[in-house]
Amino acid sequence: MQGLNVTVDIYERAQAADDTVGGAVRSDSLRYAGIPARIANDRVSADFRAQGVELPRTVRIILWPDTPVNVRADDIVIPTSGAWAGQRLRVTGVQRSSVTPGDPRSHIQLTAIHTDYADREE
Repeated sequence: MQGLNVTVDIYERAQAADDTVGGAVRSDSLRYAGIPARIANDRVSADFRAQGVELPRTVRIILWPDTPVNVRADDIVIPTSGAWAGQRLRVTGVQRSSVTPGDPRSHIQLTAIHTDYADREE
């Protein structure tokens, strides 16, 4: 599929036991690695911009092929190449294509939020 210019790893969000001071510990587990993808910024509507409404930074991610990937809301997508490399993108929506799974044109479209801690190395 043309235009797939990055590869991504997909992690499942999991919470480990609380640490010694009672705070939650995030421990993500790798579900899929090296999936070809395309990432694009979502455009905020002109109406929201004119009103000065601040919205989260959202992106659209196209994954191909669609099998055996089973992405769910709240999974974390981390690009391993391209301009988004190392950023943490939390999936908020999953939409499968309308063609038969396994068809060469079949793909998965994700909506994701660029998370608050995306710019930090952890």
